[in-house]
Amino acid sequence: MAEQNSASAKESFNLPANAEVPWSTPNGISAVYDLHCHCAAVRYKIKISPPLYAEHVEGKEQCVAVACECSYCMRNGYWGVHPLQEDIEWTYGKEHIKLYAHGGTEGKNPFWLCDVCGCVLGTDATAIMEALGMTEIRCTVNVRTI
Repeated sequence: MAEQNSASAKESFNLPANAEVPWSTPNGISAVYDLHCHCAAVRYKIKISPPLYAEHVEGKEQCVAVACECSYCMRNGYWGVHPLQEDIEWTYGKEHIKLYAHGGTEGKNPFWLCDVCGCVLGTDATAIMEALGMTEIRCTVNVRTI
């Protein structure tokens, strides 16, 4: 039954049947990064393992940012990493975060945008993670906001 649910979830989200997770495997080393939108009205921190920069990984693999190939991300030049949802801390301006869902995907994967400058901050991937039966809920964060 779980395989059937996973297969229907992949169809619902237009994922290939053999889709793999787009995040780097945690390696026991993590780093915290400060991020903000273009105008700095929204600021946040992420903790991610493995770290993004070679100087933080102690000779181990570093996190790889991925380019989403949906039309919205491609038009916005979005490169993402996938921290655990619990490892994102909104430190300033949370009231300026607005949600945008494209292509009739209301409730599936809304993008977080700054309502002042329009910067794409990340994506809430909760719905797709839950539909795929994943217990670790991750989000996508735009690394260009570092």
